[in-house]
Amino acid sequence: MKKLSIRPRRMTVPIAILLCITLLLSPMSASAKEAGKYTELDETIDLMEAYHLSGVTEEELIQAAIEGIILSLDDPYTDYYSEDELKAFTDSLNNVYYGTGIILGELNGAFYVNLVMENTSAEQMGILEGDVIVSVNGIMTRGKTLLDLEKAEIGANGDTVKLRVRRGSAVLTFNLTYAEVQVPLVTTRWFGDGVGYLRLHTFSDEAAYEFITELEKLSEKGLQSLIIDLRYNGGGLLSSTEMIARQFLDNDVLMYTKDKDGKEKKVEVDGHLPLMVPIVVLVNEGTASASEVLAGALQDNKLALIVGDQTFGKGVIQQIIPMHTSGGVLKITVEEYFTPNKHRVHGVGITPDIEVAGISEQLIRALYSAGLTKLNVVIEPSKIKVNGEVLHTQIDILKQGQATHLPLRFLAAVVDADLSWNPSTKSVVLTKDQKKISYPLASLTVKNNLSYIDVKTFQKDFPEFVWNTSSELPTIDVSI
Repeated sequence: MKKLSIRPRRMTVPIAILLCITLLLSPMSASAKEAGKYTELDETIDLMEAYHLSGVTEEELIQAAIEGIILSLDDPYTDYYSEDELKAFTDSLNNVYYGTGIILGELNGAFYVNLVMENTSAEQMGILEGDVIVSVNGIMTRGKTLLDLEKAEIGANGDTVKLRVRRGSAVLTFNLTYAEVQVPLVTTRWFGDGVGYLRLHTFSDEAAYEFITELEKLSEKGLQSLIIDLRYNGGGLLSSTEMIARQFLDNDVLMYTKDKDGKEKKVEVDGHLPLMVPIVVLVNEGTASASEVLAGALQDNKLALIVGDQTFGKGVIQQIIPMHTSGGVLKITVEEYFTPNKHRVHGVGITPDIEVAGISEQLIRALYSAGLTKLNVVIEPSKIKVNGEVLHTQIDILKQGQATHLPLRFLAAVVDADLSWNPSTKSVVLTKDQKKISYPLASLTVKNNLSYIDVKTFQKDFPEFVWNTSSELPTIDVSI
């Protein structure tokens, strides 16, 4: 058998290609920089612009380089805004615009309804706070930015937009109409018994001034206790946080910061006649950044009770730095912050004093914590009224024959009871004062991971709970 003989051959074509490459790389770019200032990055951009087949421009390459630098830091909070992007972002913060009446929030890449404004298309069509936006006009929201969705929320008067939202396990479709809307910075409510409520949607300079103005109005009304709602508030300006904190702190520590060199700084607030009433702060997984600074300061200084879910855990501070070369800005993470007791917030969050799940349940528990003694809840198809104040949230009513079932989690909040799970007995346990009542899972109806109970059974165990169906809409009355 003959063996196949292989002889080395001269690789003339590859050498020719190599020669072409060498010849192209040799000359310095015609726009050579001053000696010592012409970097490897400058040279790469010049050569790519000069020779790449795609015809890529210097501007595109610079933008890609900036994005690459930012991505290499693995920091979702450091970002670059071009001049146009910065203008679009600034325009989106205007108080008046044509929109559908939705204020959006973002959490772990998902976009949710933070607030439904009154007398808007969103309210009329039944959009609820907490709904997750799946698509806008057929375009999926995955991979989009909050700025992209805020732009989609702004349109011409009379235009329509098709939204698909996820509510629990259901996906719903809504056709909304653009109209002029006034964006609220602060929402106030009065629940009786001297309990005032302030919901802060963002930490801007204007929001801080409006917060202080509305707080003064509540005080003049006879404020005995205050609920500050920071749910779905993703933060904002640190200067705004300090202004609001001055209404409650008196020469107290707001937070500690630590820079890239490990240098620690104590940030103190010198309050001017701080408000001396009991304070309850509402938080959830959408409470982040400046909201966590305020909540942590009030909690550690023993000035407020925190109610709700574990917060998001954004414990870093960014600084906006203008870029003179492009007109854009860099938003750069420059410090990490800690609570007055030096608890880490980043990646951890603020732990509530009273942990409660659910939008309406959190508010009701906060009302009781603030001293409310009488509760009235009217359940409508797409909203509820709590002591006459409208909440854009839904309480699902199950009908089984003649029996009416409500979520046990909601009913626990209504009677100011703690809810827990006993794995050994497979029971849901409600605890109020010294009273403990167990409901075996087999005795409950389960839907969408929520347990429902017959209201008549519940009323026997909690006689302070009154279920009234004689009026047009079902009503709950509780006296604590």
